[in-house]
Amino acid sequence: MGKTTLVKEFCSRMGVEFRSVSVSGDTRFESLFGRREIRNGSTEYVEQGLAEMFRTGGVFCANEFFRMDPGEAMRMVEFLDSEGSLTNPETGEVIPRHPEFRFCFTGNSGGFGDESGAYAGERRGSFALRDRFFIMELPEMSEKDEQKMLIRAVPQLENTPFVERMVSAARAVRAAFVGRGGGLPVDISPRALVRWGNLFVSPAYQAYDTGNGVMSNPVIESLEDACLNGVPQDAREAVLELVKQWINID
Repeated sequence: MGKTTLVKEFCSRMGVEFRSVSVSGDTRFESLFGRREIRNGSTEYVEQGLAEMFRTGGVFCANEFFRMDPGEAMRMVEFLDSEGSLTNPETGEVIPRHPEFRFCFTGNSGGFGDESGAYAGERRGSFALRDRFFIMELPEMSEKDEQKMLIRAVPQLENTPFVERMVSAARAVRAAFVGRGGGLPVDISPRALVRWGNLFVSPAYQAYDTGNGVMSNPVIESLEDACLNGVPQDAREAVLELVKQWINID
């Protein structure tokens, strides 16, 4: 459903080992190789992630890559430009490169920062580093494909009018998201759409009592719990107004 999931699924179908890590501004190059763990009362270094895939052949994915400090990220040039070996900075071991090793990353900004404020922590990365990758931009699913995705994830919705209505509502909110030039600080992503669908069909939401003997609208309750709790009131009301255009909300 997400960017990392796509790579993971591809590797699974190809029979290729896959490892991933989510990076941040505090991530250091050394931490991609492994970590120290307490085993049998002593501290041991355990090789993981990048070092493991580099040695055995596989795909290593750095999620949200451009949240990483640009200087730390540039240290990857050592193995991106060389087909020979990689020195583990933790142990000093020189690891030979497996011919099937591949490195990839995911991100929301493409390395040019995020002026919208939708993806806090995104940094402007070095173009010299970005230029070493083949960049792919994933298009949005078609409306029909998104409906199929929702039915597969929440089969109880099949043969109901809610599939088309929920997908249309989610896409309308998504189009108004700040990350797409709109004004809403929140959207209904495909991930949130599935969460909304699962909550909506839950018996607990279908029979939710507000406490005054009045049954709540399961569409509202499930949508709010799926992605609107904690959202500023004006943004919450704007989302509900958009959703009302597609789903009958009293």
